[in-house]
Amino acid sequence: MSNSFKKNRVLQTLLAIVAGIALIIWPHPIFKIVIYLIALYLIYLGVIALWAAHKEFKQSGRYRNQRTSGIVLCLAALFVLIFAPGLVSMLPFLLGIIILIYGISHLVGVLNHRHFVNVSRFPEIIYSAIIIIVGGFLLFNPFRSVLFGLQIFGVSLVVIGCRELVETIRNR
Repeated sequence: MSNSFKKNRVLQTLLAIVAGIALIIWPHPIFKIVIYLIALYLIYLGVIALWAAHKEFKQSGRYRNQRTSGIVLCLAALFVLIFAPGLVSMLPFLLGIIILIYGISHLVGVLNHRHFVNVSRFPEIIYSAIIIIVGGFLLFNPFRSVLFGLQIFGVSLVVIGCRELVETIRNR
């Protein structure tokens, strides 16, 4: 692995660990921050599109797609702010799919990867099984609280991040 790739991988794993810890400790504020950031980003894109439409209109006397895009983006931001609590009920399902796919692909990789005779694959298989179980747990979410689901996802991020960090350091 190149040195740049290793640095990026370490940075990504540390970011996953920090994000996981933040989700475990503060799931509700993190959720609100993410909603506001998404809405702010959509408004930003909408204002830029409206500004481009205004400049286009001043030059050519016609509006093109920018005005419509700007209005739609600003309305999408409003939609996110109003309907986010209802849409968030899908979040554990989506996060469960992501974790489940990661666990299954890791298990397939472990089973297909040739190891030395004296190296056991058992810890990696157990790790994959735990990740698959957590993914399935989130997918078939019996929780009444989405925030608890986010905390479970945070624990998954911490575990995955720690394992990836150890693996990166070990493969130096």
